[in-house]
Amino acid sequence: MTATTTSECVSTVPSTSAESVPAKPVAVAPDGKASLNGFLVKKCVTKAEVVWCLNTIATHGSFRSAAASVALFPIMFPTCDVAKKLQLGKDKVGYTICYGIAPHFRNRLLSKLHSVPHVVVAFDESLNKIAQKEQMDVLIRFWDPADDVVKTSYLTSCFLGHTRAEDLAAAFKKATENIEPAKILQLSMDGPNVNLKLLKSLKQEFSASDGNQNIVGIGSCGLHVVSGAFKTGHNVTKWNTVVFLRSLYNLFKNIPMLPFLATALDGLLWSLLGRIVLKEKLDAVSTFSKLIKIDLENPNNIIGIAAFDIGLAAKSELRKITKPSHTAVVSVKKECILFIKACSAKIIERSPLKYKLTRGASCLNPAVCAASVEAGQKLLNIALEVLIEHGRLTGLQGERASRSYVQVCSNSTAQVRLRKFDCARERLEKRWVELCASSHEELLLFVKIVLCLSHGNSSVERGFSVNKECLVENMKEESLVAQRLVYDEVSAAGGVAEVDVTDKMIDMVRSSNIKWKEDLERKKKERLDVLDAERKKKRTAALVKELESKKQKLMEDAHLQVSMLQQEIESLNSEGIADASKQAFLFVEGQLLCL
Repeated sequence: MTATTTSECVSTVPSTSAESVPAKPVAVAPDGKASLNGFLVKKCVTKAEVVWCLNTIATHGSFRSAAASVALFPIMFPTCDVAKKLQLGKDKVGYTICYGIAPHFRNRLLSKLHSVPHVVVAFDESLNKIAQKEQMDVLIRFWDPADDVVKTSYLTSCFLGHTRAEDLAAAFKKATENIEPAKILQLSMDGPNVNLKLLKSLKQEFSASDGNQNIVGIGSCGLHVVSGAFKTGHNVTKWNTVVFLRSLYNLFKNIPMLPFLATALDGLLWSLLGRIVLKEKLDAVSTFSKLIKIDLENPNNIIGIAAFDIGLAAKSELRKITKPSHTAVVSVKKECILFIKACSAKIIERSPLKYKLTRGASCLNPAVCAASVEAGQKLLNIALEVLIEHGRLTGLQGERASRSYVQVCSNSTAQVRLRKFDCARERLEKRWVELCASSHEELLLFVKIVLCLSHGNSSVERGFSVNKECLVENMKEESLVAQRLVYDEVSAAGGVAEVDVTDKMIDMVRSSNIKWKEDLERKKKERLDVLDAERKKKRTAALVKELESKKQKLMEDAHLQVSMLQQEIESLNSEGIADASKQAFLFVEGQLLCL
């Protein structure tokens, strides 16, 4: 069932025009048609309100403007019963979204996550300029068995005062409190040290709670690695490539690309080093592990400046300059070499290619499978070793998956389908589900695990632009989270018209007013409790201040009395009767100690 339109709702009830059946007989009809019609109209009205609220979120409209538009519907559709009965004020639009639609979508997502064996959690932080707090968005990547595809869904946002590892860990645990820790397969993130520290602490914690399973690591976001490498080269050469770097986030889309990541990064690094490393040095290298061991700071491994080829496009641009000097050409070549060296060094330092699973995942690249089944099986076994080591597969499942892989990829029909695969038009998981359809359960399980792994953090990064479109002045944190949830579901469905407005959603919407009022009462009570605590704190502080003042006054009086007694003692000592005075002085000192 898709979102029901107003015209569809009207068709379920009798028309109120002059040609229709008179209302009086219907009202007293013994078969209960009037009550049934009233129920259907009420249901259609609620559906229409839900659809309009969904449209408000999809178009990033304000609650106030959405409510104002509803007031025009009876004028635009004078014969429509549903339009006449629509009642959506600013507050109702707000609580319908925040306490009705959003909780429904969240419960549905959590229900899906409860039934899947593995999830990947992606997170990133950005400054919320309205709340003036760091906002950490949390997304979930999982295999949806209903459609047999990998999906990425927005889960929630946490608002932080600080972004230390301890703060991130507390926020992460709060955001994923409804997800079993053993299900978390991977953390997708960018590469700041604070995130790496968080990953390390979570690994230790999960390992202590469940020693058989642990979080799988394939490094930080591959997209950030490439972007950071270009930025490093930019900083070294002082080139202005910032615009290009800021456009790189559009490189990856929301599809499983991990099997292609190793090939892409491997090819990129070979291409870069092929421009500056001596040919005999490259010819002596046969594997990636040997390639990254080439010392780029050793002049004996690098070609001379004169031998560096800047490329046809750069040569063409240089020709446009009137008689470029030899010094200028040498300077350009030198900067190009520095740029490539800096880029390559950064890719080697942070590259996901350092992780065995990244290279092993290439076994699911159709080009690899079609080129050589033996090479694909070697990569598969590398990935299987990692997953077995982390408790995600058993040894028996790994053996069966390896045998199934050879059987599937050796099939002539499968070979043709793998060669014809077009990653720009087809989804990789769909192709592998088709190939594993007949009695290859263990291989399909491996496929689901690997394709769920995140190749980059672009999904979370794109969400920050959605946040900016949703943000308005004085927006509450829970309102932003609710709007992101609804927007994510509407986008995933393909638009407002494709959203399934179920009876369960309608029930949630109808109870949203009660939940809103209960939440208002709860917040009011919390505010009163805070005010009471503040007043109590102020009273306590005032009382303490008063007692301190009294204490100070008593101390001053006592010191004055001691001074007077001391003078009297000295006077008596001069007269030779000091013993009695000394006893009096000791008595006063004892009294002071009691204070």
